[in-house]
Amino acid sequence: SSVLEEIAKDRVLKDFYVHAVMTCYFSLFGVDNMVPSPGHILRVYSGVLPWSLALDWLTEKPELFQLALKAFRYTLKLMIDKASLGPIEDFKELTNCLEEYETDWYIGLVSDEKWKEAILQEKPYLFSLGYDPNMGVYTGRVLTLQELLIQVGKLNAEAVKGQWANLSWELLYATNDDEERYSIQAHPLLLRNLTVQAADPPLGYPIYSSKPLHIHL
Repeated sequence: SSVLEEIAKDRVLKDFYVHAVMTCYFSLFGVDNMVPSPGHILRVYSGVLPWSLALDWLTEKPELFQLALKAFRYTLKLMIDKASLGPIEDFKELTNCLEEYETDWYIGLVSDEKWKEAILQEKPYLFSLGYDPNMGVYTGRVLTLQELLIQVGKLNAEAVKGQWANLSWELLYATNDDEERYSIQAHPLLLRNLTVQAADPPLGYPIYSSKPLHIHL
């Protein structure tokens, strides 16, 4: 707010900022005073803008173009949030929302390289806009970083050797050549499926297999 007060006191600087902001606005929305369609919003969100003199001026300044595109995406996300959560109370709340978008969110496209970077940086939230041609609807996608619980265990070596010994008895001595042999094949605590497959053939399954070899006799 203090910066805005300083700009407001300098008329020349204020006019410069107004001119720059309005040129960016016309590049995104056009000069016609029309309500943008959902298709237009999606195209602008994706960075595909209709040609205009203002667009030529903006694209010559890549950094400013990216800032204008980011401002548009933040505005769209803010509109969606406030449509469900209620309007903004004051300037401080608006600042807090934008700061949260900047630090905790990546708002862009799934196909962007920065989307991958945001995942590697472990951004808490990701947001993208899209269109489903099969359903004919516009979609918003939100991904949230969460903790994933996994189970870690350790098998006793004797338990594995015992299973392999049982395989020897069942296959070689009981002559059970059924592919679905082993009466307790699926055992979650002993990880029986994994240990059975890890045994050396013919008890288990080979890790790899080659192409058929043709031998002339």
